[in-house]
Amino acid sequence: MAGRPGASAQREYDRRRTNLKERRRRRLPFTLVLLVFAPLLAWTLVDAFLPGVGKWAAGLAFLTLLSDATVQVRSTESWSIGASGERRTARALEGLGLGYAVLHDRKMSGRRSNIDHLVIGPCGVFVVETKSYSGKVRVRRREVFVNGRRRTGIVDQVLGQSRAVEEVLFRAGLGAVPVTPVLCFHRAHLLRRTRVGHVRFVGRRGLRKAVTAAGARADAEQVIRAAAVLDEQLRPG
Repeated sequence: MAGRPGASAQREYDRRRTNLKERRRRRLPFTLVLLVFAPLLAWTLVDAFLPGVGKWAAGLAFLTLLSDATVQVRSTESWSIGASGERRTARALEGLGLGYAVLHDRKMSGRRSNIDHLVIGPCGVFVVETKSYSGKVRVRRREVFVNGRRRTGIVDQVLGQSRAVEEVLFRAGLGAVPVTPVLCFHRAHLLRRTRVGHVRFVGRRGLRKAVTAAGARADAEQVIRAAAVLDEQLRPG
């Protein structure tokens, strides 16, 4: 019933890592030639017009090639970091006790993205999206910044997931069960405001309190029905 946390992200990481290794193997001769001759060509051409500058152009060309390779690796590794973060969130949600159900890595009909975690209990349904960002998270005028980079899209992401859950519950006659979107951050330091509109921001240590301390808003029968409906309609990723 619960599903395997981080399963979709882990599969995507494995796929990307395999593809990256295969591309590297196929392109190794070309890459080696490029790393040697591109800087030499830059040195020769630039030095012909700007004597003494060619060596700097060669160094820049070499660093650019290395940077492109590094970006590919980081893009791939981010999926592994994401999967690890989802597993940490799952551990934080273990042992909530009677009256709670937790579902992990659930597909949404007609959408490519998955819901990382669903917590169903007396406080309603919580849609939890895990973010494994490092650095400082700030909220300014409903805009989210991580280390100075605008990341407001994560708010829209979890809101969209919450609306999908609300639609499933409404069709099942459970529209009265409240749905709360939550962004759970690992490795990040939350500064000041801890919400944007209805979206709550928490760290791993604050997650259990967020999903259990809101006060009872769903009775036992609603919790059981909501958990069963969501488990049936939102299949594991």
